[in-house]
Amino acid sequence: MVRRRRIRGTKGKRGRVEWGSRTAAFPVLILFSLSEMLFEEIRRDPPVAVEARLDLVPPREETLFRTKIEILKEDGVAVLVTVRRRRDGGRWCDRDEAGRLEKIMEWLDVADAVDIEWDCARWVRKIRRIRPDMAILLSHHDFSGIVPDYVLKRILRAGRRLDVTRIKIACRTTRVSDVRTLERQAEEIACFLPVTMIGMGKKTVSTRWMFPRLLGGPVYCVWEKPVAPGQIRYEVVRELIS
Repeated sequence: MVRRRRIRGTKGKRGRVEWGSRTAAFPVLILFSLSEMLFEEIRRDPPVAVEARLDLVPPREETLFRTKIEILKEDGVAVLVTVRRRRDGGRWCDRDEAGRLEKIMEWLDVADAVDIEWDCARWVRKIRRIRPDMAILLSHHDFSGIVPDYVLKRILRAGRRLDVTRIKIACRTTRVSDVRTLERQAEEIACFLPVTMIGMGKKTVSTRWMFPRLLGGPVYCVWEKPVAPGQIRYEVVRELIS
């Protein structure tokens, strides 16, 4: 049974998360499974924010998972909701876009922020009709390599038109020199909107925490096992950005 007891000293401790921050980096702990032991451990020293990866949550466990996320929210933890498609590195069926939107809408009362792929930018207005204050992270994942500049310009135009909170770009990288390209692209986007730029590769792991230290925003991390290449453990991230 999940106990809703208040962990001493956590209420109001973290304050409001600025998803559009251009200066402050903060850890976002990716969650999709919460055993009682892990749940209690997280509550003893809660992060400022968590990402509820609903595409990774088994349907039979979603009700209990949601209850635990709601408790973390009551403790002052900000909640980012994400339902990632397979082609973007998640597990949600690519052809079930209607079901994916429905799942996001079901969680709007829990979410402080929602991650939406840029080719689904039309969903932003639907979400904000229900939650005008919702923070929107407009994302794009490319597993073929560096995102071409012309694609980034299209994403940026969509983000500016819809007044999204942040642009998030994650792409496959193979060389250390790719960091320079990502840095240039991040700086160009940052002239107009807050940005998170991630190089998904062993040689560019530093982009996961270095860019947020320079440009602000979330540093995605895991408690134990990574769900994407190069993800860093929560305890390490806290040291890196402190």
